[in-house]
Amino acid sequence: MTREEALGAAQRHIAQCNAETPLHPDYYWVVGQPVEYRHWWYFDNCIASRPGLPFAERGMQFAGAPGYVIDKRSQRVQEIGWADFSALRKLQQRLQYFEQRVAERDRQPLMLRELRQYFSMPLPELQAFRRGLEAPEQSVLQLLLLLEQRLIEEDCFLAGFMSEH
Repeated sequence: MTREEALGAAQRHIAQCNAETPLHPDYYWVVGQPVEYRHWWYFDNCIASRPGLPFAERGMQFAGAPGYVIDKRSQRVQEIGWADFSALRKLQQRLQYFEQRVAERDRQPLMLRELRQYFSMPLPELQAFRRGLEAPEQSVLQLLLLLEQRLIEEDCFLAGFMSEH
């Protein structure tokens, strides 16, 4: 899904939100800037005031979910909460870390203590997982997919949201 396709899906979502669940009459939902993640496009929930509303009257505060994601494959839109947003950002950071580590694995293999920082599985299972990562026939892409799958399994939100992948 390209950025333009994501923006189109977001515009349809926002139009539906404004039609079905309007805010206070002086405010409406608008599309925020897209942020690309591996499997999703993320958009902040953004609110604008109606044109001509005096600045002094713009004091209304809104709270709720930080935004929504659009699945790149299915184009499904899902509102996400703060914990979900945190999990999404954490997954992205960890994947970037492992991309770098897998690229340099010939010089410095992934250590068990390093993996324990990221995975909560029992030690025997983690040792078996590490042995699988050390298999010479594994390509960089295969290793990253294995790591990504395990990282997703570690988080309830991501595991549920990724069930269609």
